[in-house]
Amino acid sequence: SLKTSITGTLPAVNIETIDFSYGEDAIIQGKASIANYEKYGNSDINLSIDKFKVSQTAIAAFAKIGDSTFVSPDILTDMGDIYLKGKINGQLNKFKLDAETWCRQGAIKLLAAGSVDTTFTNFNITSSLQTQNFNLGKLLGEDTGLRQLTAHIDFKARQGEKTPLEAIAKGKISAIGYEKDVYRDIPFSAFYNASKMGVDAVANLPVGKIVANATMTQARIPDVNIRLRVDDLHVDQFYKEDSWINPRLTIALNGNVKSLDIDQMIGKIHIDSLHLHDDTNIDFQPGKFSLELGRENDEKFITLTSSLLTANVHGQYTFMSIADEFTNLMHNYLPDVFQTTKHVKKAQNDFTFNITANNTEELGKIFALPVDIIEPARIDGRINTIDKKIDIKGTIPYIRFGDYDIKNTTLTIANVDSAFNIIANTGVLM
Repeated sequence: SLKTSITGTLPAVNIETIDFSYGEDAIIQGKASIANYEKYGNSDINLSIDKFKVSQTAIAAFAKIGDSTFVSPDILTDMGDIYLKGKINGQLNKFKLDAETWCRQGAIKLLAAGSVDTTFTNFNITSSLQTQNFNLGKLLGEDTGLRQLTAHIDFKARQGEKTPLEAIAKGKISAIGYEKDVYRDIPFSAFYNASKMGVDAVANLPVGKIVANATMTQARIPDVNIRLRVDDLHVDQFYKEDSWINPRLTIALNGNVKSLDIDQMIGKIHIDSLHLHDDTNIDFQPGKFSLELGRENDEKFITLTSSLLTANVHGQYTFMSIADEFTNLMHNYLPDVFQTTKHVKKAQNDFTFNITANNTEELGKIFALPVDIIEPARIDGRINTIDKKIDIKGTIPYIRFGDYDIKNTTLTIANVDSAFNIIANTGVLM
């Protein structure tokens, strides 16, 4: 139902009351006025929403008017009934907005001022958003570990006929709950324009210091740059190992890659300054890790280099389908172990690889690993799901498993027609 009372002398219009209801699922009550509707671009405008409520039933019903297949996402459904109240006054070229909206998770306060033209495509707006004890866990899921959020964000946005959309946000997370802890005073900034977007954050937390910067271009195949520095992160807040006492981690990551598609990605990622230590005898500094992804002679490659492990992959690989393709290939030989998956239209993987693992004794002591590699072990192979071929050879000179020294191990894995062969030779010393 709709009830309204309109007065005034044209071109002035005064809507004294607006009362709209859609059962109990949608309610709007308010008032509005405009000094001259013929010149609404420069006329004084006032709008007051005294009561606004919309249920999830109403949202779905209204959405299905334009899209009969609409299904509410879980994050929207979890918000329950949504309420709003506020007012806007001034002129389009100089207005002020004061509004508050809330749902079952909490409330958000919005203040804004700015200008907009009569087409609503050219604008310049400055705004401030605040929330206190907003329950993120209830909205995003309890399994995220997130709890209440208190934050303040200042936001500026503008767009003109010759100026594409630009936006800048600066703010501070005053408090955010995660698991049993509350982290405070985390400043951040973000920007968006026609060519690039990015975010910066600095967090001096009780569990360590984190500095992060990320940018991404707006190209069809974007350039992504990431800088991350973590100092003295209290690892036991995220990973428990009984033998560790007050473990802390320092690490620096720098990455420059092109594309968000992991199968087409090229670029380099470096990790250095990695230092894991605690108050006992752990002092693990393995040096630099380098990961390179690229193309060479129409074939893709991945190279990982570190003091612990080196690995190379070369050829045609598609990570999105390799698991299904490999499972379907192995189903021909071990159907009880490898169940068929969804139909793969066309196999796409044909690549060679080699992996060399160096001495892991220090790593084994820290993480209580069951097996230590004493002398470098190497595995070479080729996986070709197109022609349904697997050929893997391994040389493992010396590993230790508990009290057992296992030496001079060779491993061969290959399929031939209907046969799948695994051949291993080794020597075990106690």
